[in-house]
Amino acid sequence: MTSGVRTSALVALAVAALAGCGGGSDGDPTTFGRAADRTCRDLSAAVTTLRQDLVRTTASTEQAGLATALQRYSDGVRRAADRLADTKAPKADAAFRTSTLEGLRRHADAMHAAAVQGRRGKVATALAEEVRGAGLPEIPARVLEDAPDCRRTGD
Repeated sequence: MTSGVRTSALVALAVAALAGCGGGSDGDPTTFGRAADRTCRDLSAAVTTLRQDLVRTTASTEQAGLATALQRYSDGVRRAADRLADTKAPKADAAFRTSTLEGLRRHADAMHAAAVQGRRGKVATALAEEVRGAGLPEIPARVLEDAPDCRRTGD
């Protein structure tokens, strides 16, 4: 097989694979609502773990305990974002999905940076604002229909 034929075959295979992934179709609203609900459960679990880690730390210093707790929280937020990224949103919710993913990833990065600073004995000055979840969009009502865990008010 010549190089040109091999390249053409690879391009055709890539196009076929993308078509099989539903590249041009609209995401299912119910599936996306369930994915949003799972994201809310994942984030709730990350917050619960953060609280527990802050109270039950076994670290040798307060800074080390804070850093470990923040890093575990950051990792949980990142995993929640990655799982949501695996689900295609309906066209009506595409902007919400994009904003949410950007906000969650930015938040995970900020918490990671705070964990790094915590290891150095310094806590990020923006930590309080980040913990409040600044920068995340409001969940559209149509998504909430299939996301009961997102309707609950936070603890």
